[in-house]
Amino acid sequence: FDIFKISFQLVILYLLGGIFSSYILKETVEENPNKYSFVFFIIAALFAILGVFQLNIRTVSIVTFLMGFQGALDFSFEGSPIRTVHMTGYLSDIGKFIGQILRRHRLNKNKLIFSTISLLCFIFGGMIAFFLNKKPFFVFILVSILYIFSGGIIYRLKKNDSIHKQ
Repeated sequence: FDIFKISFQLVILYLLGGIFSSYILKETVEENPNKYSFVFFIIAALFAILGVFQLNIRTVSIVTFLMGFQGALDFSFEGSPIRTVHMTGYLSDIGKFIGQILRRHRLNKNKLIFSTISLLCFIFGGMIAFFLNKKPFFVFILVSILYIFSGGIIYRLKKNDSIHKQ
């Protein structure tokens, strides 16, 4: 019964993270890409801080809330949604783009490259987590670095996207 209770609490925390994210971030990333990049940097700092603490239900709860917060951030690149929480959407997109190639449909090479790189990043992140699962401090520091990297990428993508629209 405890595992059900903990799982339910984590789902609620994830949901609350999404609610809180949507509540405090009124603008979309198209309106304010700097704010979204800044959010990724804040999450990176929080992960770095969490890496110092013992891995327990409290740290897992905070991480779950942060994942819900980050998961509610919605933005797009060249009209395609950027998914930051799950990889199945990227796999579907890759399948769609390959189907378009087979149909000899006009291919947006940038979207295919972006989706493929994103999927590979999810796989790479999972492998790193698997190999570092006995060293939570390093996992939190690595995740922190990856959030900083992601925030920078989001900023650059949106900056370039807005330049091309002008």
